[in-house]
Amino acid sequence: MKFALVLLTLVSLYGKPVRIELPGGSAEFEWVNSVAFRLKRSWHENPNPPERAVREFESGTLRVEFAAGTLAARVTNSSGKLIATLGDPVRAAGKIVVERQRDPAERIYGQTGPNPRDPFFFSSAGFGQAFRGAQKYVVDVQDQRIRVTTQGSDSIEYFFLYGPTPKEIYDQRKAALQIPETLPMRAIDPRTLDCTSIHALNQDSLSANLYVVTSGSEWEPFLGAYTRELFDRGLPVFRPLVLQFTRDPNAWKFTDVTMFGDEILVAPKCSSPLTLPQGLWTDLKTGVEHKSRSTVPLTDDVTLFARNGSILPIRRGNLIELHYFPKLGAEFFIFEPDVNDYSQVHASQALDQWRLEIESKVTRTYEWVLHHIGENPKRIRVEVKAGQDHILNLRSKLPAVVSLLEKEIYWAMKLSLALLAGAALSLYAQTAPPKTHLKVGETAPDFTIAARSNTSGKEIKLSEFRGKKNVVLAFFPAAFTGG
Repeated sequence: MKFALVLLTLVSLYGKPVRIELPGGSAEFEWVNSVAFRLKRSWHENPNPPERAVREFESGTLRVEFAAGTLAARVTNSSGKLIATLGDPVRAAGKIVVERQRDPAERIYGQTGPNPRDPFFFSSAGFGQAFRGAQKYVVDVQDQRIRVTTQGSDSIEYFFLYGPTPKEIYDQRKAALQIPETLPMRAIDPRTLDCTSIHALNQDSLSANLYVVTSGSEWEPFLGAYTRELFDRGLPVFRPLVLQFTRDPNAWKFTDVTMFGDEILVAPKCSSPLTLPQGLWTDLKTGVEHKSRSTVPLTDDVTLFARNGSILPIRRGNLIELHYFPKLGAEFFIFEPDVNDYSQVHASQALDQWRLEIESKVTRTYEWVLHHIGENPKRIRVEVKAGQDHILNLRSKLPAVVSLLEKEIYWAMKLSLALLAGAALSLYAQTAPPKTHLKVGETAPDFTIAARSNTSGKEIKLSEFRGKKNVVLAFFPAAFTGG
């Protein structure tokens, strides 16, 4: 009973401010959700005595512990690991100051310096802060502390946003601060960017200065998905590498390049020679594939690299080209504004087997463009009707560019699979029970599919559908796509 009561209390706190009595005023604490909270400190005449007890708030994911009579706080996760130490806001002549200690190795990204309006910044330690309400701010980042000074207000208000990844921090910012229904529009062609413009784009993105990007009809199906993500999650279209490669300790150094969505690396000539981030990359102009962290000289004004394991939808006249760069499986969701839904495209490769799938919400001509399948990309044009699930299963010869070692590994794997299949059939023939041949009209034997073996996450029994709906059993190799 006690455990149930605690859970009820925690849930009831979401969206409901809790007042904390303090010397010379009060504060409001409010959970936005389990990983974000709002804190507001106000100064006013307060006849109530300040609280002497330590205040603790728990969400199930975070725990916030305020020192008695102050807003100095420790934020820990559910296992007790310290995430952040927050300072107690102090009011001085015409201003309010709040600061916290920081590790010299901790990096701060976003709006810093004088006069940022409602600043937002986040830390490599896995959390962000968003301030609002004052007329003027100064965010001062030093080696061992970060200080925020406000002017023009008798209160200070901010949101604490736990990620821990940068994209998750942006998700929490969207949850805490509603994004306007309309945003400014900017026409940006990624092929015309230079280092100066990329610096500005990256800073806008890190500061969450959001806008809708337009870039000609060819990028329309690509940008449609990221425009929806902009409004749904608050993620910018152009993304500094610190947003995309969170496990790379050197990602912050790549200030001369940017990501266009998740799939395209934009590299101006001024960033040459460029050391590529983790992963395989394909030069969109030459089709040349580059290895992870290889150094590449750049001769064009701007070079666009596609990240292998992705699909790029590009409009060409009345059709959409689907450029697939293996070796990993990939998918892309094309937003269809006319039906307010997404067409889904999926692709995967396993040895010499290719599976290509289009679940289109509109009638359209598509053209698959398969890269690294031979000397030239292979093109396959298909007509897909609205509501149709169009699937292609292809088999190709080994690419001519693979090394001798890769060919030996390929044929060794095929031989091993054949031997394993033969052994399995032999064992089954010796141990399997007699086959049951069902006739048309007979009741099918019942069976159960474990929760871990299907996409619903629940145990499924055939008998559950008896008398309710027809069931079709389809068997095909796993491809991590819709069936």
